[in-house]
Amino acid sequence: MSKGQKTKQEILLSAIEYIERHGVGSFTVRSFTQSAGINVAALNYYWGSKDNMLEDLRHLTLDNAFSDFKDQVYNKKGKASLELLEEFFLHVYQGTLRWPNIAKMHFSKAFNENDYHDILSKRMKVFLEELLEVTLKLTRQSEKELRLSIILVLSAIYFSGMMGGLYGRFYNVKDEENQKSFIKKLMRLHFHP
Repeated sequence: MSKGQKTKQEILLSAIEYIERHGVGSFTVRSFTQSAGINVAALNYYWGSKDNMLEDLRHLTLDNAFSDFKDQVYNKKGKASLELLEEFFLHVYQGTLRWPNIAKMHFSKAFNENDYHDILSKRMKVFLEELLEVTLKLTRQSEKELRLSIILVLSAIYFSGMMGGLYGRFYNVKDEENQKSFIKKLMRLHFHP
């Protein structure tokens, strides 16, 4: 990795931390660069605009979230299992709980602008089809039933993950055993063999 690529990566990681602390709505070039101790010129040099930087940030975080889905749900022999799928969902849930403002950033265009043409929508479309393909092999449910189950499970994971502060008072979502129980319950309810 070149020095420039390393600097870009460090700025993006600082932006993730900033957004997680303050939310994407409060993200301005001035507030971010002051908080992170970054020169405004560096941000402009690498991206030219805040929007370009946030687009790179979206790609980076979505790559982390979705890039290895099939690697996670297939074992070394190339066989998928409900146990590996459960581990994947736990990973997604824990990531959403850990980075709720990053998740909110990804869903903001859909929620706030009714825009389903952004990078998240494109990635989700591919992911949903891959998830359907895997679950069809693992259960005896119809495709229609599985499509509904996928929507219900992902909605529960993402919404409760982004709203951990709200649900945490009712059910300690920060506790790892509770996180595992949450995912196990979703799996039992929606992905029975």
